[in-house]
Amino acid sequence: MKLPQLLSALFFVTVVLFTVTKSQAQELPVFRKNAVYAELGGTAVKASISYERLKPLKKGNTLAMSIGVGAPVTIEGTRVFMVPMQFNWLLGKSASRAELGFSINPAYHTYTSFKSTPEERSGQYYTAMPSIRIGYRYMGPKGLVFRAGYTPMLVMFPWAGVSLGYSF
Repeated sequence: MKLPQLLSALFFVTVVLFTVTKSQAQELPVFRKNAVYAELGGTAVKASISYERLKPLKKGNTLAMSIGVGAPVTIEGTRVFMVPMQFNWLLGKSASRAELGFSINPAYHTYTSFKSTPEERSGQYYTAMPSIRIGYRYMGPKGLVFRAGYTPMLVMFPWAGVSLGYSF
């Protein structure tokens, strides 16, 4: 499946889930301040595991701040290890919420090439890869966290991610 088709399918599933759960939405019985989740795709490109801290804001909205560890990925011959740091605004008071935010992903790159001198054959460098998130989040009354979102890397390519975790 090509990336545009994958993004379209992810968007369709997100809209359907949002519509179904919005009609059954209830107030959360307990505000849970912490969450851990695994994400496939998303801001770390391949996969990541993250810890998140939630802070309630006015009118029932919530600020979600997270840090994670990304699975190493190879991009154009360079091995990249990312540490996604996200700042998301969760809109609404129900279990189903819209999620808007951005992330900065410090990344460590290593590469090996077939250049002529030993100094040119391998190296390493650091970057910070910015990304945004436009998505859907379900936070169930028993702690289930489900997220789906569009997470384009602002310097590279469009992307999406799906997360599953637990809040406590």
